[in-house]
Amino acid sequence: MTDSTDRTKSKGSEAVMDYVMSWCLRNVTNNEKKIKYPKLYYQCKYMLCKLLGKENNLNNITFQAVKVWKEWENIDLFVEVELQENERFEKHIIIIENKVYSTMKPNQRDEYPKKVDAWKNQDEDWKNAKTHYRVITCCAPGDGGYKNLVEFCRNTDWKVFSSEEVVDWNVESYTELDLFNDFWFAH
Repeated sequence: MTDSTDRTKSKGSEAVMDYVMSWCLRNVTNNEKKIKYPKLYYQCKYMLCKLLGKENNLNNITFQAVKVWKEWENIDLFVEVELQENERFEKHIIIIENKVYSTMKPNQRDEYPKKVDAWKNQDEDWKNAKTHYRVITCCAPGDGGYKNLVEFCRNTDWKVFSSEEVVDWNVESYTELDLFNDFWFAH
């Protein structure tokens, strides 16, 4: 399982977050992982559903395809999602900016949606896909950095998530993989 990234473009302190997020999101289409690591699969599915605003309908969603590009047009993660919710087929695009040690810049907030809209207008298959703009930060929801990002994104299509908010803490135990647990749960 590989993502669709030009590996020469991924750099900076947020590259680790990009790779981990990409791996987690792509896991929801891996039936082997679903069987071998059901807790990991659940957390990855929860994460993707959370980013789509569908975490309350988790059990009624099946993911057909998830493709991830890192550093497409300088966007940290560009994600194409094909899913079936109940009997309805949907296409979604998720644009993710990971902010580990940095803040979001005005050109990222304002220009990235324009780049995505231009791409969608040229691609007949994705023209009508719903687009979700997400910022994921390592700052806790009460921290100043988190609050600053929320304020910076106010009145835009961007929604801010703390890394603590994209995993389900209401589970009996962590996943079967220490790598996931150490990255997402060890704060």
